[in-house]
Amino acid sequence: VKDELDGEARVFLDPNKLSEDGTVSLAGLEFSKDGKYCAYSISKGGSDWREIFVMDTETGKNLTDHIEWVKFSGMSWYKDGFYYSGFDQPEKGKELSVKNEYHKLFYHKLGDSQEKDILVMQNEKIPSRMFYADVTTDERYLVVYEENLGDKGHSIHILDHTVKNDFVTIVDDFENNYSVLDNVENQLYIRTNDGAPKYRLTKCDMA
Repeated sequence: VKDELDGEARVFLDPNKLSEDGTVSLAGLEFSKDGKYCAYSISKGGSDWREIFVMDTETGKNLTDHIEWVKFSGMSWYKDGFYYSGFDQPEKGKELSVKNEYHKLFYHKLGDSQEKDILVMQNEKIPSRMFYADVTTDERYLVVYEENLGDKGHSIHILDHTVKNDFVTIVDDFENNYSVLDNVENQLYIRTNDGAPKYRLTKCDMA
């Protein structure tokens, strides 16, 4: 990183130093909206399991935050925390062999222990459902994609952070792919292959 365009570059995070034997890799990296913090995930020994840590970008020091049993997940910041997905802690000794079921979406607030993380969404009836979260640039909307593990298509659930309402499901057919690119006020712009094999851009009025 550089403080200025013509400034001297310095190492921000060196994945080669995550472990002495080189078996830990960097799996993901997301900065908070204000740039003060960086959430990053690691993988040990090539496992799909991830652990999340949070770094102070000014000092380069890790905070106390440490999240385990994360899998098939990104990190999407909202205010002083972020959304992530994972599973319940597996039985000891079966971490690499247990069948992954009942994926859950959580919200983690900086400084809290993982036990305090808020469960945002899960599907208690269909164990194969997966959840991925994204927050629009203005932080107004939480976009949650629900899909079947290994299958095409998904549904989309939207939560307006500015009002105290429940999620609104705008797609629920699991037949096509949809991606919310961003919003302009209450208009969501969505890329989809619904009726368009080469994809098209659509607009959804959340009002």
